[in-house]
Amino acid sequence: MYEMNSLERYEKTKRGKQLTGKKKRGRQAGSKTSTDSATKKEKAPTKRKSKKVQQARSKHEEIKYGDMDCKLMVEEEGGHIFRVAPLDGLSFLTTFSRDASKKLRPSEKYTLQQLELFTLTQYPELMESVKMKAPPQAVGIRCRNCIAEKNGCCFMKVSSVKNLARDVLLMVTEHVTNCKFMKARDAKVVQEIINEEHNELGKYCTLLAKLYCLEDSKSGGVVFGDSPTVPPGYCEPSDINVNALVPELETESHPTVESSSHM
Repeated sequence: MYEMNSLERYEKTKRGKQLTGKKKRGRQAGSKTSTDSATKKEKAPTKRKSKKVQQARSKHEEIKYGDMDCKLMVEEEGGHIFRVAPLDGLSFLTTFSRDASKKLRPSEKYTLQQLELFTLTQYPELMESVKMKAPPQAVGIRCRNCIAEKNGCCFMKVSSVKNLARDVLLMVTEHVTNCKFMKARDAKVVQEIINEEHNELGKYCTLLAKLYCLEDSKSGGVVFGDSPTVPPGYCEPSDINVNALVPELETESHPTVESSSHM
């Protein structure tokens, strides 16, 4: 009888087949079945193209968007083109109103830092683009964060002196909290103002209106009025009425800016 030698017996074991290269019928060593490949294809993660999220614009009729006539500048070394924002805005927080601003909540103060007043009629192309009519020296509110945005800065026309605080809150709810240039943590601070009482904010805006000599226009909106203590054309874009801030100040005993010897 034929007896298998030790080499033949070893080749028939599982370990022997692996080492000697013996293969199972119908399948090559190292090959993958169609089922295995299909399963792996299903498990393979699919790459999704990221889409740029565009800022959602407010549809409120008083909220507008437009170019603030920013100047294009070219960097000399790199050749990069950037936009320079205009500097004709007036801050809601000033040194004249420092004491009054201390009564504001942190959320109110931080909110006012995001906005500024400006002379709306200095931008005729802007007004034409949004089909807005306003009297000369009409006052507007705009966002300081997106003022140089090429797709348009958010702004609105001040409705009345009495409603200045209301207009500020409208800008907050309709734009500031959603402005794409605001960080999430900063937007959260600003959003706190929505659910708070606004008694101090109303008082502060009344004081600021006196500071910047804001007056209601007969043709609608708010305009910069003339100051009794500062000659026209001295302070642009508005004249500052110091008497409105210091009631005890008497113009008879104190020289006005116009009559001062050092001017």
